[in-house]
Amino acid sequence: MGSRKHFDCSYRTASHAENASLNMIEARKRLHKGALPIALAWIAFNSAVFIALSLPGLLTPPTMMIVVLAYAVSDLVCILFFCPFQSFFMRNRCCVVCRIYNWDYLMMCTPLIIFPSVYSVTLLLFSIAVVVQWEVALHKKTRLFMENTNENLRCTHCEDKMCLLKKHRGGR
Repeated sequence: MGSRKHFDCSYRTASHAENASLNMIEARKRLHKGALPIALAWIAFNSAVFIALSLPGLLTPPTMMIVVLAYAVSDLVCILFFCPFQSFFMRNRCCVVCRIYNWDYLMMCTPLIIFPSVYSVTLLLFSIAVVVQWEVALHKKTRLFMENTNENLRCTHCEDKMCLLKKHRGGR
């Protein structure tokens, strides 16, 4: 549900959505909290990785592909076990309600910026398109992203149950 909540077909009006619209401004602030610091932290982290790899001369296309693969594995670790973005920045309950859930494609493809080719540019463009679609939906239809207006984002209607694995591993 986390990755498809921006589609209208994944929306079910909450029973008390009328009351939720009164607190929409506060809910939007909570939803957006942490997004900009995460983007800045990601840029800083990648800058450090690129600098660290360039100093000994390891900044090569094969090395960047290994970094992309490491980012992909890290994405799975974040979803299944521990997510520093969720714990330190967003402070949300789980991936289903995470505001940046579909940023992962762009985050994984970030190292491809260094060595542009037909393949890397194509992957980057598709990942940018996913993030743009996500952000446009977020700003146009904020109600889809909030558990107080979207019944499907509540634990009682969760189909994934991945948070159970995180809880058993010491997560929230």
